[in-house]
Amino acid sequence: MTFKEYLESMNACQEAVDWVGDKPLNECWQTCDMPDWMLWLYKRNNPDKTTCVKIAVFAARLVLPIWQEKYPDDKCTQQAIEAAEKWTENPLEENRQASAMAAGAARVAWAARAAAREAAEAAGDNVNKTIADYIRTLIPIINIPEVTDEKSV
Repeated sequence: MTFKEYLESMNACQEAVDWVGDKPLNECWQTCDMPDWMLWLYKRNNPDKTTCVKIAVFAARLVLPIWQEKYPDDKCTQQAIEAAEKWTENPLEENRQASAMAAGAARVAWAARAAAREAAEAAGDNVNKTIADYIRTLIPIINIPEVTDEKSV
């Protein structure tokens, strides 16, 4: 099955399917600058929770200054990020509450990224590419056993 066929079978958004076209999986992974697409794919193929939280923390930290400027009285976001960082460094029982906070940080990261995208791009910062590059440092290659580089016959 091609990567495009796999995406269609998983009901991926049409924009992603069109972008993939006939490109093979690994080429798409290495050239994609849409971190939400990358995480969507990763989360459907045996994701590691610690890796997902690290990505969320990175994204949240990246846009935190913009978020804090918009919501200066919000201390919960930074606390959630710090709790998530603590959990990724030491994911033991003693930090299990940080795990719940990490889920909150993930939601905050993507909400903040969406809210901050326009401002960050106006400042010349390519937030999506920065996050996508970070994802590739943690997940250099993604393997999906059903996907081959050859077209189905």
